[in-house]
Amino acid sequence: MAEAELMLRTASGLSAAAIVLRGHERLADSLVATLAKYVERRSRREPLQHILGESYFMGLSFAVSSAVLIPRPETEILVERAKSFIEPAARANAAARPVRVFEIGAGSGVIGLSLLKFCPQIEVVACEVSPAAAAVCLANARSLGVASRFELLIKDFLAPDFDPLKNISPDWSPQKNVGFDLFLSNPPYVRPDLMPGLAPEVKDYEPHLALQGPDADGLGFYRAFAARLPALSGERGAILLAEFGEGQGPAITAIFETANWQGVRLLPDLSGKDRIVMAGWGRGTL
Repeated sequence: MAEAELMLRTASGLSAAAIVLRGHERLADSLVATLAKYVERRSRREPLQHILGESYFMGLSFAVSSAVLIPRPETEILVERAKSFIEPAARANAAARPVRVFEIGAGSGVIGLSLLKFCPQIEVVACEVSPAAAAVCLANARSLGVASRFELLIKDFLAPDFDPLKNISPDWSPQKNVGFDLFLSNPPYVRPDLMPGLAPEVKDYEPHLALQGPDADGLGFYRAFAARLPALSGERGAILLAEFGEGQGPAITAIFETANWQGVRLLPDLSGKDRIVMAGWGRGTL
């Protein structure tokens, strides 16, 4: 859909059909003023999603702001792959408990909340270091009607004492010490030296906290995943699905294989480039 049409729909509150039907009418002065502000902001390369306060992912509407990354289409591949794991895992766990998902770096919540919307057999715990991003995520959980199966920890995954099994509210999840079946993340992975070369819409408006990866190669989160997540896996093992940047696949594969994860594979994005690492711990398979 053209940006101009999206701006008009948002500013007017009308559907596309209504705009066509009323195409002969003169725009109100207040609407013209609003559209002018939108255009002026877009001319400064501010992302359209930030201007409108909304983005779509997996066919769902998510509130977004400058505190969170704008959802990318490639991330839908991660969600679809996670769904393919959840169905058989849910059948295996049916008599015992829901499939338990842990998301690292929730942002606006598009990954975990989409899965909650489409998969009633799961419960999701997520962590997010940014209070501003957490506020957006929780608002999206409420608007999508999945807040009762979602717990968000405003914590730093990289902190030495981080342990989600200790932080989960017992009122929310009595089986808090069971461990997780599925780990999901779209972590920060851009190398620090590459940040200046990003598009203005990204480097000037999206949160650097969610873009720039720890360590000189940007791979600090993957090292932390390989080392820390096994202790959080469930009794049947666990699967990890995590996005990464262009050209990082071989180094990330080596990180997980060296840490004794099994079945490490790289999955392509919509353009055929390796984009998602999949790995299993214990008896976790996908």
